[in-house]
Amino acid sequence: MHRIFVIIGLLLTLLLPMSAQAINDECRAKVDTALAKEQRIYRTVLFGRKEAKDAPIGEVRYDKNGRAFYKSGPHTWTHAGEDGEIYYISPMMDNEAELDSVPVDQGGADLSPAALPRSGILDVKRTMTSELIPYLTQAFRAFTCRVDMVCYRIEESTKKHSGSGSVELPNRVGGCIRVDSEEWNSIPECQFAGKAGGSQDTADSVQYCQKVGDSLVQRENEILKMIVEYDAAYRSLLQFAGVFDEFLQEFRWTITGSIRKAASIIGSLGRIPCFVSSCEEYPPR
Repeated sequence: MHRIFVIIGLLLTLLLPMSAQAINDECRAKVDTALAKEQRIYRTVLFGRKEAKDAPIGEVRYDKNGRAFYKSGPHTWTHAGEDGEIYYISPMMDNEAELDSVPVDQGGADLSPAALPRSGILDVKRTMTSELIPYLTQAFRAFTCRVDMVCYRIEESTKKHSGSGSVELPNRVGGCIRVDSEEWNSIPECQFAGKAGGSQDTADSVQYCQKVGDSLVQRENEILKMIVEYDAAYRSLLQFAGVFDEFLQEFRWTITGSIRKAASIIGSLGRIPCFVSSCEEYPPR
């Protein structure tokens, strides 16, 4: 009998951490999903978004349910998941594409089908990169706010009782716009209050979000630096090419006119009479 209790105790010791880890993995997955969406929205602000029919084959987009679709044909988008393949045509992809989690009237990006194609900051032409710096800086600041809001949402969700469902959260982050939207409510998978081992899961989820969020912000910061350097070099090259082309167009007529005038003068030299001995025919007849 004693051996039976020992075996049961060992099984409980092994199974309970596994179940807690499984619950925590679900919360981590929600963290990854939320941060990845904010990253995609931020990239859309920088580079814009074309209509689905104009997107190149192989491009990946997400629908409102968070499912990834890649463009497999001129007018076909395919999602390959565990539940089988799902197909959208381009107009359906535009209608079902993911929207910004912040409403448009609160400063979010208008990604609705009516707003497509949406130009990005770097799509602005006839301007220097230095003139785009304020807008790029503001976009990056908004992105850091979104990351902080996601981690704040995770932290507040861990304080809610498990099994109570999603509840409204006052999403207030210092220095960032206040957001009142259902998409920023608590996450049931991250609600650990009143649950065995909830303190450990809470600490793990909050630290995980902060670690991943800081890493994401740092990486996007380095990518933005590279983008600005490339954009500045590209626009400078275009400006130089334009000025040089205009110079050649103006200089071409000057050179061409001079050559034509020189040729006409040389042709008329044969009509000048010769009064010196060097002009006589040679060899003599």
